[in-house]
Parts: sequence; C-alpha cells; structure tokens
Amino acid sequence: MLGGYWETELQKRSDGEDPRPPVFILVCKNTRIAKVIYDWLADDKRPVGIPPAKIEGFRNRDGIINTIRVDSKVVHETNSGEAKGDEARWMRLTLDTVGKTAWPADK
Repeated sequence: MLGGYWETELQKRSDGEDPRPPVFILVCKNTRIAKVIYDWLADDKRPVGIPPAKIEGFRNRDGIINTIRVDSKVVHETNSGEAKGDEARWMRLTLDTVGKTAWPADK
C-alpha cells in the first residue's frame, strides 16, 4: 500500500516542477529483519511464501542504487568520525544529500 503511494508520488514529481524523487524510509525492529526487508525490496530475494514486492523504483539493478540499508551502527560510525573506508564515506554523503538537488563538489 505505501509502496504504491510512493510510486504515485514519484509519477507526480516526474511530471511536475520538483525534480527530487520521494524518499521512503522504513524502520525495522532489528538488523535481521532489516536485511530480509532490504533483500526483498532491493534485490527481489524474498522469503518463502512472500510475493514479489513489484515496486520497480526500489530495485537495485544495472549499477543503479535506489534502495540502501542503513544500520544504526553505520550511522553512529559516520556521525562520530569513526567511519573508515570508501563505503562508509559514501553512506555519509548519501545520508547528507537526501532530498537535495545539488551535491558538494569533490575536494
């Protein structure tokens, strides 16, 4: 239901003046559930007995990342400066630029 609303909002925005896609934030009780939901939405790897999500805008494919999984540990590391590595820096930039139409230039 909410995924359908997201798709409707995406269509409205692509036809309108706001170039930013809508953001869909899903919060899970724990990291195991988060991984299952992420695999289902982003990669169509669904648990037994669960139908496909069928929300193409959430799928990651062909090098295009539409869905990311952010665990509280990653957020803590990036907020505290403990993050090491390109993936953590990419995550921090991604979180900092959600909803923006311009991004900081690479130093």
